[in-house]
Amino acid sequence: MELLVVSDSHYLNRAESVIKYPERQGLQGLDLLRGVWERESARGRPDVLILLGDLVENGFVAGADQDLQDVSGWVRGLGVPCLAVCGNHDGPAASFERLFNEAGFYEVGGYGFMVFNDDVAKGDYTTRRAGDLVRLAQVAAERPDLPLVALQHNPVYPRVSHPTYPYMLTNEQEVIDAYLTSKVILSLSGHYHAGQSACRLGGLTVCTVPALCEAPFRYARVKLNGRVVSVTDCNMGQ
Repeated sequence: MELLVVSDSHYLNRAESVIKYPERQGLQGLDLLRGVWERESARGRPDVLILLGDLVENGFVAGADQDLQDVSGWVRGLGVPCLAVCGNHDGPAASFERLFNEAGFYEVGGYGFMVFNDDVAKGDYTTRRAGDLVRLAQVAAERPDLPLVALQHNPVYPRVSHPTYPYMLTNEQEVIDAYLTSKVILSLSGHYHAGQSACRLGGLTVCTVPALCEAPFRYARVKLNGRVVSVTDCNMGQ
């Protein structure tokens, strides 16, 4: 199975907001998504599209629902499965899930995908709910035959140190321990715009995908072959 993985497009069109950081090309967000899909489809059509959150610049203002609808409408027209994670910029998770997919377990092509829409508190402090980790353990126990992939917005490993902003999950170690116990083969995150290349923790591959909205407009292509994972870093300049 081949995954096309994109994060942090920060699309802005009709939402009543502004882009605070000049390096973010959110006004081109939907065009960038289209360009990545066309580019990668020409190389060999991906089996699944993964969107790791912050699809729009500001999901909490008037007009944001229309921006999210632009993205979800484009996704529906692709004709392939798509799993999307709600980022801290995407507005209320319940509204996001009505347009994309709910958090939870999805079986696609012989793999199990766990989509986590984590709790975001004031200051963007983000925490994995205990019940979500219980559900992961249940899926792993019920389907030991199924290689599991975890999808979330915030990085879980390696640690991103920042003096003023909490990029990591507040309970990151608990999450990593749960992934190792449940024999998750791949964890994919976004949120940290610089990204972090894929690395290994035992049988777990962990990757933080860079932001699409900033040059050189990066994303990832992932190949799954049983429990073997291969991650290729890509950008629109290649």
